[in-house]
Amino acid sequence: MFPDSIPQSTNLQPTTMEPQPPIDTAIKTEETNTTKKTRNYAEWYGHVNKVKAEHPELSHKEAVKTAKSSYAKAPKKKRDKSGYKPNAWMQYIAEWTKNNPDWRKKFTYKDVLKICKLTYKK
Repeated sequence: MFPDSIPQSTNLQPTTMEPQPPIDTAIKTEETNTTKKTRNYAEWYGHVNKVKAEHPELSHKEAVKTAKSSYAKAPKKKRDKSGYKPNAWMQYIAEWTKNNPDWRKKFTYKDVLKICKLTYKK
């Protein structure tokens, strides 16, 4: 199963490797045209530090557990959709399904898309 002899390299000179520069994530995100989401933990850690200041006898782990029960997370901001134009294709599909309420008994959603494609006019 194993070979009797393993060929050895005749060149036993140590190779020198030049240090590689660290990979820059900002460049990587520019190449892929993606945006990197940043997380803001300042509010959470501020709350934990406040609990630790109020209760100096608690360890960090216990302070985090205590802070968890009293922390109210800020709601996410909803984006403004007032300037958006509705998608005509999606509206057409919604109208077709509304006009044919029993479509689920006869067709799959994929079939509905095919039917709508035949009758849709831009």
